[in-house]
Amino acid sequence: MAMTPEEKRLRAKDARLRARYGISLEQFNLILESQGNVCAVCKEPDKVFCVDHNHKTLKIRGIICLNCNLRVVGGARDHDYKLINAAEYVTNHPADKVFPEGLYLLKNPPKTRRKRRAVSRRRVK
Repeated sequence: MAMTPEEKRLRAKDARLRARYGISLEQFNLILESQGNVCAVCKEPDKVFCVDHNHKTLKIRGIICLNCNLRVVGGARDHDYKLINAAEYVTNHPADKVFPEGLYLLKNPPKTRRKRRAVSRRRVK
């Protein structure tokens, strides 16, 4: 009996999860369901989801979207204090201590492109 393309896809995903993280597709789905089928960080649904784990302890923390895995949690490099400090920073701005009324830009600064280094092109004889 031939498998449908969907069955093949799910079987391949189960094999990848087992090989890489030691969990089944069923366990992945249970974790995702317990999070309300959304990313545990940004709470967005319908994303490309990843297994988030601590690289030192190897403990699985949850399921997060690719963007949060690469930029938010991954950017902290398993240093929990960086995420805690970042949350404190974005909710309690240090500039507000000096300027309680708020200090604002007149407009967003223009984006500048870095100049590329010139590459010397020597001829090899």
